[in-house]
Amino acid sequence: MVLVACITAASPAASADETRWDTTFAPAAISARLPAGELDIVVVAAGGSPEAHEAATALLAAIRASGRVGSVLDDASLGDLGSASDSQVLARCAQLPVAYVAVVRWLAGSDARVLVSIYDQHGALVLGFTAYAGVPLEDVRTAPAAPLTPAPRPVRPTPTHTDSGSSADLLTFEDSTEGGARPRFFRGSEQVDGAEFYQLVGRPDLASRYSTRNTLRWVMIVGGLGVATLGLIYALDGPGPCPKDDFICDGNARVENAGRALLGGTAIVFGGAAGIAGMFIEPHPVDPESQKALVSEHNRQLQLRTGETSQARLAPYVTRGGGGLALRLSF
Repeated sequence: MVLVACITAASPAASADETRWDTTFAPAAISARLPAGELDIVVVAAGGSPEAHEAATALLAAIRASGRVGSVLDDASLGDLGSASDSQVLARCAQLPVAYVAVVRWLAGSDARVLVSIYDQHGALVLGFTAYAGVPLEDVRTAPAAPLTPAPRPVRPTPTHTDSGSSADLLTFEDSTEGGARPRFFRGSEQVDGAEFYQLVGRPDLASRYSTRNTLRWVMIVGGLGVATLGLIYALDGPGPCPKDDFICDGNARVENAGRALLGGTAIVFGGAAGIAGMFIEPHPVDPESQKALVSEHNRQLQLRTGETSQARLAPYVTRGGGGLALRLSF
């Protein structure tokens, strides 16, 4: 049986003069909606619209002014989020030292409005509401919501061994301190990489592509350097010295040495080029952020299969008449 309870918000009409988001996000109103206790939170403008960025900036300032936070971060370190979904945003925020992620999205329509969704670092939605430009939050009619318990402050994942059933199959990752290097992924205390990683996250197609690219990479590196080495040996291994005044032998030796230099040099150039090109082949078929998203989805599916996730979920919704929250209970 599935039970759905809706928390609705009427759609107030904002006047043309009331378009300032700092009027919408008053510190006192924001403080009343946030989970209890001191919070560490990052505010993210998703969707790439300037309006979402303006609203997120005002929300960030209001949270800071509320006096309810330990630290408040913006999304400057997260890169381009123009087409990122909420799950992809959460994957990028996984390594930030925060307990909550606030995602602000612009809602196209006649009203200037945004949807604010606040997640904990486990990806569970804890709060969602629609806000209108220039309309204070306290003027938006909402049904009372149950108090929220703050999530514990997260710790950067450190691979540790565990023997607790399905938890041993959960994947963690650590970002590399070397610029441009991929994060390291772990199952328990064991590091996983390459085709094994893609097999673990349930993507055998990506594992096959990784194996093909990696094989091509090493064939080009080893084969190219091998051809270059043989070319060098062939070019240097010319005929021995000729007897004195043996002009025929000397002429033949010159011709042979020239041929060896040409063939050997060609092998050195093309073999070396192939080896160098092989070093630049990226065996991974996806970028690091996509790998993190695969880890998040793998862990979520694993928890669903083992019954370790909550059966109650809140989800924001939007209609032409307004928006709000939907509570879905499965039993």
